[in-house]
Amino acid sequence: QTDAEFMTQWLATQLKQCAKSDFDETDVFSINTAQLGRSIGLNETELAILRFACLANCYRPLDQCAEICGNMFSEVDLCDLLSELLCKSFDSVFDALHPSGLLRRSGLVMASRNSSSVQRITDWLTIPGVLVRQIFRGQEKGDILLDAFYHRGPRSTLTMRDLGYMRSELLLVKKYLEASFAEGAVGANVLFWGSPGTGKTEMARYLAQTLRKKPLEINTVDSDGHALKSADRFDC
Repeated sequence: QTDAEFMTQWLATQLKQCAKSDFDETDVFSINTAQLGRSIGLNETELAILRFACLANCYRPLDQCAEICGNMFSEVDLCDLLSELLCKSFDSVFDALHPSGLLRRSGLVMASRNSSSVQRITDWLTIPGVLVRQIFRGQEKGDILLDAFYHRGPRSTLTMRDLGYMRSELLLVKKYLEASFAEGAVGANVLFWGSPGTGKTEMARYLAQTLRKKPLEINTVDSDGHALKSADRFDC
């Protein structure tokens, strides 16, 4: 019996215990994951994998039922398993979990660094701890991406009068960003370098303000005020 067959049977047994076996798209978990998928552009297979990863990391029996005897569970085995469980093609699952794919690049679904000792499916499907804590909660702002990973930055306290000494540089950056918005670029990167307190963050806020965009700042602490590790931050 393959791991996929064993897990499929286990899931079927669990479904029999549920009054309704259909996936409820109106509950908090479904709404949060769907909203997150739309925000970053996940396709159907990527969203299905994200949902499975969230459930496997939050529901211990699901993780334990996928435990593999020995330590020879490869990423190809994972793709084969998910293909059967999620009713998706092997190729679409493989592409979704490729290092260049959106799930891996964003850090939403991470793989174990020690692939030689993988025994559980969650070793290949690790999600940020902050997402585990937020995914089943209603979001204050109605946007899990904002509530879990970002916050809206305040208006800048600077004006062009304060930044006149670097007017030409600011105009160049502004033109670059305007062109990126006009072209619908996937990403545009500008590096501000300087010692703490020299105004890098305020300058970024000023640019957002002049471009009539809302600045999003990456959370460095969680809702309890504890510092977030790099693994708990969303990768822009």
